[in-house]
Amino acid sequence: MAYNELKALLEKYYDGETSLKEESRIRTLLRHKSIGSEFDVERQIFGVFTEMKKESNPPVSLNSDIMDAIDAKKTMRPIRWISQPMRWATAAAACLFFAFFISQQFGSQEVKIVDTYKDEKKAYKATKRVLGFVSGKLNAEALKLKELSAINENLSHLDNLRKMDKAILNLNNQEK
Repeated sequence: MAYNELKALLEKYYDGETSLKEESRIRTLLRHKSIGSEFDVERQIFGVFTEMKKESNPPVSLNSDIMDAIDAKKTMRPIRWISQPMRWATAAAACLFFAFFISQQFGSQEVKIVDTYKDEKKAYKATKRVLGFVSGKLNAEALKLKELSAINENLSHLDNLRKMDKAILNLNNQEK
């Protein structure tokens, strides 16, 4: 009886007409000892399917393992394709190339001094005006430097006061 039922179900299975319930019945019938070696190939096929079904369920911790691997990847330092000395060498070569280019462009030109004023008095007045402007700017910056030196001098007085304060604290500590 089981033999005929199994044979009919396998024909339906190979025709692609079985339901999940019928395929489960085929697995059950293939496990019976009364079924001969005629169905060994089918036993192997359904055995592989059963093994695959068992292996298809991922472990519970798989999701946390994947997230841990992603977090670890985020915290990893990026791979440096070019080492630091190689970067410095490349920068130095670029600077040398740039310097050579600039010297070729501007080094070969001759500088000619040309009078722009034909009248000497106008030239003198223009020069005096420009030098006065430059002098005014320099004097303004010198005043700022004087202010900075005064601040620096006051800071040195504060250092002296700090030293005196430390000495007084030491004396107070020795008296106790």
